[in-house]
Amino acid sequence: MTTTANRRAETAPGAGHGGFDTGFADALAEGNAWFPQLPAAKQAEVVKYAVLHVANNSSLFERNQHGGNDQDYERLMIAIARSGVVDAEAIFVEAASSAKGAAPEDQLRRFFHSMTSAEPNDGITVGTLLNAARRCGADFNTWEATSDNRGREVLNCPGNEEECRKQIDIIVAADPQTFTLGDPTGPLVILRVPKKEQLHPKTKWEGDLPGTTLATPADIMQRAERLKWLQRAGGKGEDRFVRTGPPRAFVTEWLQQLRGQYRASPLQGITRVPRIDDNGIIHFISGYDPITGLFHDRLTSFHVPLKPSQDDARKAAEVLWFPFSQYNFDDPVAGRALLLAAEFTAIERAFLPVAPMFVVRGTMSGTGKGLIVRTLVRLAFDTKPAMATWGGTSEEFEKRLGALLLQAPGALSIDNANGMQIKGDLLESIITEGCADIRPLGRSEIIKVRNRSFITLTGNNPIITGDMARRALAVDILPRSADPERDRYTFDPAELMQRRRTNFLQAAFLAMRAFRLAGMPRQGLPAVGSFGEWSRKVRDLVYWLTDYDVSEGFRRNKAEDPRRQGDAALLTALYQHFGANPFKAADVIAVHKRVADHRRSPHSSPAPTPTEQAVYEGIEDVLTSRDINAKVFGYWARRVKGARTGGFVLETHPNPTTNANDITVQKV
Repeated sequence: MTTTANRRAETAPGAGHGGFDTGFADALAEGNAWFPQLPAAKQAEVVKYAVLHVANNSSLFERNQHGGNDQDYERLMIAIARSGVVDAEAIFVEAASSAKGAAPEDQLRRFFHSMTSAEPNDGITVGTLLNAARRCGADFNTWEATSDNRGREVLNCPGNEEECRKQIDIIVAADPQTFTLGDPTGPLVILRVPKKEQLHPKTKWEGDLPGTTLATPADIMQRAERLKWLQRAGGKGEDRFVRTGPPRAFVTEWLQQLRGQYRASPLQGITRVPRIDDNGIIHFISGYDPITGLFHDRLTSFHVPLKPSQDDARKAAEVLWFPFSQYNFDDPVAGRALLLAAEFTAIERAFLPVAPMFVVRGTMSGTGKGLIVRTLVRLAFDTKPAMATWGGTSEEFEKRLGALLLQAPGALSIDNANGMQIKGDLLESIITEGCADIRPLGRSEIIKVRNRSFITLTGNNPIITGDMARRALAVDILPRSADPERDRYTFDPAELMQRRRTNFLQAAFLAMRAFRLAGMPRQGLPAVGSFGEWSRKVRDLVYWLTDYDVSEGFRRNKAEDPRRQGDAALLTALYQHFGANPFKAADVIAVHKRVADHRRSPHSSPAPTPTEQAVYEGIEDVLTSRDINAKVFGYWARRVKGARTGGFVLETHPNPTTNANDITVQKV
């Protein structure tokens, strides 16, 4: 480094740390000119991200005797020291302690201090660290793109409206808590913990994980105040200006005028875990990640071995199972695999476009259903879930659910669904489509909400029915005694998860990395419809660990679904009566009418045959409408058409002669 470069480095922001050269000039030369422009807190984020990334995705923190290289180790240590961040020593010690055969902490600290007097002209800078992290797959776009128009002068005068709108847009987009919801055309939202008065009745938000609230004019005013607003002072000189505040009416109109055109980054979801790529690289990110569109609310740090095996992964699965080891399950093998799937789904949820809902159900109160949900949410989000109760009419529930979905909670738990039939257009759409049209309370417009919440449901004997059968996986808990509320446990699963969360996350990411390094082997399992990516990253992983296919739960739902059972009974009756011959809806209704007439006047008509009686009972069970007619039967036929149910399949074929559909039921 030249004398001039040294002088620039010593006066650069963040220079210091014991008086040695922090290397900012060389950092600029190494292609990292953005780093010294960051505030001190952001510089610390970058250094911690880079160090954790290197430690978890390379052997650069290993010493010679463990397959590393002492020279690389020392260069990294010097680069960390020269970053100039306050916590440089602690960041180094945390990473170095994760290496094989690491020295004691006090020895690492002494070694770190000894490196602060290294020759400043050796070319080692914070850029050395950043570029080493890049070679391991790190991405610094989040910080490189950080900019803000704070303090920029904006002239508020006729004819300059377009420039004013542009500067507001830039300052709003630069705010780290402001986004568009779901995609660039989505509504403008602010990331914050919702206030109690902003919540819909019968919903709760007791955790500290932020959600989204629709931006208000007051929010935009607050951000516009970061600009330096000027207006002409009047008089003879046109270059005379006075300082003023943001024009309130203009700012309020801006929110509507730019709807669907905001510069703010699109927010897909919120998470508190690192990102793991398909090649096993782990990214410890803080803040917004432009690659995924996710906001990483709190940086979590831990170390994962570079090359774990399948045996290592199965041992890690035992660790993940431990918090739930005191529970009894209807099917112990299925229960174990489903809870592993729930843990991995909770961790991966924000990174997946869609994922199934997990239903934790029992036969009586006090079996710990809610505790399981809180434990899962504590693992992935280190908080409590947002809550909505199922009670009331389906319309009331959908309003509560829609209000919470607008706030994009990381985890959403539906509680108190005791004995309820679990169904509903909004819930079904958000699970398999990942989006839904919602009307915010007190507003006339419809907003398309894209949601990546980890959704769970608890209750005593809830019934998974209709299309929910392929959208939900149920974990069935058995009570440990006749009075489960009085049962004692040796530990609280949620408290254990909170206390040792880092260890459980380490186990989860070890299993996830091992699976990815093995090539994410496809298990030859049948497809599960809407959840392709979830199937690859969670279902296949759990099968790789346990040899159990959790999608059996979907098939069990269908077998237990009372509506599906009714459909199967009616198809069986139709086949027994008509055989494989075509028939019309009117023919079926005629059979129903003959049996109904005989029941009203047994002596006025012949007794129905057993097959006619079966058709009548099947129609009464399935077509619950008071007015049973050919049109209602036709609606049912369209719903079940082509679906294999109870060993039969119904098909319809247009008949040009009668201008009606011919219906057939075939065995499959």
